[in-house]
Amino acid sequence: MKNLINLLTIPVMMFFFACGPENPAHDEIQSDLSSDTVAYYQESLPDNSQMGETPDPTEETISNEDIPQDISENIKKDEYLSTLTLDRAVKIKNNEQTYYELTFQDENNKIIAVIFDERGNKLTI
Repeated sequence: MKNLINLLTIPVMMFFFACGPENPAHDEIQSDLSSDTVAYYQESLPDNSQMGETPDPTEETISNEDIPQDISENIKKDEYLSTLTLDRAVKIKNNEQTYYELTFQDENNKIIAVIFDERGNKLTI
């Protein structure tokens, strides 16, 4: 019992010391910041339109029949994936590349997600 009390004392003390009184120096620093300083920092941030951002990838749920033939053949050849039930297929377009995220279920209802490229190569499992 004594050991338990000693073990519990440390986290409780850490909590109280971490939540101590406010630091008055922090309030002085905050009051010294003028709106001009804040505006300067906001203006110096880069404009996203100048950074050449890529568009967000698009996702489209597709039917099993719309899965490319190369992917379907690779699934049939795969010792593990061929035993699973295909639950969902999503076509993902990112820039010029297309990927397919296929979600499978095993006999224990465990979800397995696999990503293929458009040529049927398995990228992740």
